[in-house]
Amino acid sequence: WPKKKELERIRSAVAAALKEARLPAHRAERVCGVGGTARAALKLAKRVCRLPETSNSITIGQLDRVCQELCASQKQAADLILKIEPERIHTMIPGMLILRHMVQGFGAGRVIVSQYGVREGYLCQKILKAS
Repeated sequence: WPKKKELERIRSAVAAALKEARLPAHRAERVCGVGGTARAALKLAKRVCRLPETSNSITIGQLDRVCQELCASQKQAADLILKIEPERIHTMIPGMLILRHMVQGFGAGRVIVSQYGVREGYLCQKILKAS
C-alpha cells in the first residue's frame, strides 16, 4: 500500500512526465478515459459521490473526492476497492492519481469514460487493416 512519501513520488513523477510531454496550450473541456483504470474510477466515483448508475463521466472535483477517500485511510480504501474492483487492489491508488493529474494536465473539467478499452481498439485496428 503506498505510504505518504510514495504517494508524493507518484504525484511528482506524473507532474514531471506531463511537463516533459509539452501538452498543447489549448485546454480541453473534456477528455476521454479509455481502459480499466478509467472504468474503475467511474465505479468508485459512483459509490463515493453517489452518482447515478447511468453516469458515464466524472468531474475533476469528483476525481479529487475519490482520491482523497482512497488516500485518507488504508482500511477504508481497501474495503472500498475490494467491494468495487477487487482485482485492482494494488493498482487503483496509483492509477487514480495518474488519471487525476492527467485530467488536470489537459485542463479538463470532466472525464467521459469509454465503455470500451485498449484491447477493443487494438482488435478494431487489426480487423480494419486486414479488410
